[in-house]
Formats: sequence, C-alpha cells, structure tokens
Amino acid sequence: MKKEELREKVLDYLLTIPAGKVTTYKAIGEVFEVHPRRVGQVIKTNMIPEHYPCYKVMEREDKIGFYNGLGGIPGKVQRMKDDGVEVIKWKIEAKFFV
Repeated sequence: MKKEELREKVLDYLLTIPAGKVTTYKAIGEVFEVHPRRVGQVIKTNMIPEHYPCYKVMEREDKIGFYNGLGGIPGKVQRMKDDGVEVIKWKIEAKFFV
C-alpha cells in the first residue's frame, strides 16, 4: 500500500474508534496488513491531532507511548481520561481496547 493511501486510511480509522476505547499500532497494522512502524509513521505526522484522535493509539497494551499533541504524554493521558478511559499508574485495562 502506498504511503498516502495508508495515511488516509489510518487517519480515517482513528475516527472510528469509539469514545472510551483505545487501540495499538499493532492492531491498526493488522487491520491494514502493514508493519506497526508504518502506522507509527502516519500517527507521528498527524498534523491535526484535534481532529484525528491519535491519543487513542498506544505503543502496546502495557505502554502508553509517545504523543505529539498538546501537552505531550501527560496531555495524551488527560485526553484519554476526558474520553472515558481509565488510566491507573500509566496503565490501561484490557476492557478499554478495541
């Protein structure tokens, strides 16, 4: 899949993640049959994090990971909490993953 096609699909996919839910780079990679690092490159270059909720993407199920948006990682955690995701000791329970 070409870079721009993947970018469009991944960003659109972010819009389908329900409120109160998160996912991982790996899970998105499986949806589009690409390596999670390719998904990471798309997320990393998201220029409109207010529209495309990249804060909902975790590095893996036991690690929050990086965030380019407002407030950095603490901002990501706050946005998840505002969205209804419980973050306890920088961890998220499995019930919050799609």
